[in-house]
Amino acid sequence: MVIIDFIVKRHGEKESIPGLVSSTPQDHSVSLSDKGRREEQRFGEEHIKAPPYYAHVIAIASDYVRTVETVELNVLGAGYDIDDGQKVTTMMRSDIGLGVNNHAQSAHPEMPKYGNEPEVLNAYVRTLFEKFWHARPGNPPNMAAYAAAMLDATAYAIKRAQILPLPDYARVLVEIVTHCPVIDAAAHVFSKGKSLEQGAFQTGEFFTGHYDPLGDRMEGLQFEIKGRTHRPFSTSDRVDASIVDTLRGMVDYYARDARTIVP
Repeated sequence: MVIIDFIVKRHGEKESIPGLVSSTPQDHSVSLSDKGRREEQRFGEEHIKAPPYYAHVIAIASDYVRTVETVELNVLGAGYDIDDGQKVTTMMRSDIGLGVNNHAQSAHPEMPKYGNEPEVLNAYVRTLFEKFWHARPGNPPNMAAYAAAMLDATAYAIKRAQILPLPDYARVLVEIVTHCPVIDAAAHVFSKGKSLEQGAFQTGEFFTGHYDPLGDRMEGLQFEIKGRTHRPFSTSDRVDASIVDTLRGMVDYYARDARTIVP
C-alpha cells in the first residue's frame, strides 16, 4: 500500500512568437518562455517536497512541448532526477491535451472567444461545458472525452504506484500537466461539477489531491480545488470495488457521453 499525492496543473508561460496562431500544429511545438522556465523550476522547489520524501514520482504530460518541459522543470526543481527510471516514471498522453486538432475545433461557429482575461476565460470554459460536453458533428471540442482521459490517467497512475516495488506506506507523487480547458474537465469531474463556481483555471494554476489507502476505500481519495475539498466518490459508490476499478467505471461513464453525438 502506498500513499499518493497529486498535482494537476497547466503548463507554464509559453514563448511569444509574432504571427503564430494559437493551437495550430506550429503552436504544438512552442517551448516555454525564459520566464516560464524559471517559474516552473521554482514551482518544483516550492510545491513539491524534496527527496527523500517521495519514493517515486509519476509524471504525465500532454503532447505539447511546453507541457513536457513543465514536467521536467517541476521534477528538476524539486530535486529529483528525471532520468532515474528507478525513482521517476514519465509518460506522454495525447488524449489529455487538445493536440493539433484544436485549431480546426476552434473554428466551430459556436465556439466562444478565447482569452486569458478572467471574465473571457470563464465564459469560454463555461460554454464548452454547456455546448460541447458530448460529441457533435464536425469534430468540435468534446469535454467528456477530455474528462474521461484525465480520469483514465489518474487511474493509470494509481495502479502504477500500487505495483511499484516500494515498502508499505511509501509516498508517491503523481503530477499530471496539461492545458486549458482540459484541466477544467478534470476539476469538473473531481468536484462533481462545482469547480466553475470558482472560475476557470489560469496559466500557472493547479489543484492537488491525496489518496490514503488507510482511509475508507472511497473517501480515501480527495482533491483540493480552489480552496475547497472535494471527494469524487461517496461510500455508496461501488464500495465493493477497488479505487482503480471505481475510477475506470467513471471513465466508461464519461466515455459514453463522449461517443454520444448530439446536434
